[in-house]
Amino acid sequence: MKPLPAPKQEVKEISNVIEVDRGEAEILARLIESEAGTESDEGRIAVANIVMNAAKLNGTTIITEVFTEGRYNGVKTKAFWRLPSEQSRKTALLALTGTSVLPEHFTYFLNEKTATNKKMLQMSRSNQSIKIGSHIFFSYFRAL
Repeated sequence: MKPLPAPKQEVKEISNVIEVDRGEAEILARLIESEAGTESDEGRIAVANIVMNAAKLNGTTIITEVFTEGRYNGVKTKAFWRLPSEQSRKTALLALTGTSVLPEHFTYFLNEKTATNKKMLQMSRSNQSIKIGSHIFFSYFRAL
């Protein structure tokens, strides 16, 4: 399966201090909706934090990170391709403007009840992790 093309990106100023890329905000909101649409605000922000942490660690953009093949199952759902809710849009903006509920070294999450990758399940149990709602958020490596 070929990666999907990233949408055209446009920078939009939302405050005097912070600028947010509207394309990244939209894609992040769609991922939040598809991965954590029924979770608490904390769980939704945590999903956004994971994407942003991974993009920073990998030296990529949020859009590139979201569309990395096999990285986020939510991209394959109908929920991702619909317009995101206002709540998911607000959550994306909160995360993009600095709201965080997870350590910066956390770059993975999974739903323990639906996860099928045994290696990832084992990592989520053996590494430092945080459970929020139905998701477990964790680091690929053990924190020092």
